Amino acid sequence: MRDTLLTEAAAVPDAGTVRVSAGGGLDQSDDGADSSVTSLGASLLWSPVTNLALGVSSQWQGGSFTPTASVRWQLLSEAVAPVNLTALVRFRAVGMESTGSELDAKLAFGRTLGRAGLTGNLLVGKGLGHRGDVDFEASSLASYRLTSAFRTGIEGRVHFELVDEFKTPEDVGRPFGLVVGPTASYVWKGFQLQGLVGWSSPRGTAPTGVVAQALATFDF
Repeated sequence: MRDTLLTEAAAVPDAGTVRVSAGGGLDQSDDGADSSVTSLGASLLWSPVTNLALGVSSQWQGGSFTPTASVRWQLLSEAVAPVNLTALVRFRAVGMESTGSELDAKLAFGRTLGRAGLTGNLLVGKGLGHRGDVDFEASSLASYRLTSAFRTGIEGRVHFELVDEFKTPEDVGRPFGLVVGPTASYVWKGFQLQGLVGWSSPRGTAPTGVVAQALATFDF
């Protein structure tokens, strides 16, 4: 089980695994001016011991880089429990509103039933420093394995603010941001390639439009 384009996996890699990921795409801008923005990102995930993974990543968007660091702990495995369940704590140098840093706490859960799979995430993020807002994000992927290598599904993500004390341009207009669309993935040994083409509606007054993203991961 690996992270997808909008949803993080409910399990961590086997102990000793190093996972390298890189991707990018076209999304709708959230500044109310430009109609679209290009993003590129790369990440490294390492599992030093069973059920624990450490991650670092960086994303380029709008002319600036956003580094993050995270710790994941797998609490339950569907090998011995009804679901996979993983807790994640992550520090973002720049939060969801592109102002100030943020500390996130996330629960990821998932279940496989034959060829079908369902993964969901629930996240609460607290702004640090001068931005004390509290963000909420939920995402989910429902997928179906067509063959041993190909899987397709529907993925979506929504986010909004639970506490909004620090006002930005995104606070005028739509109170939530939404991304949804069909997704497909191809797996070959340790390599996986994923793609999503769908619809994006950012928070604020930015126009809605098409979103297209791709992500490649490789396990060592």
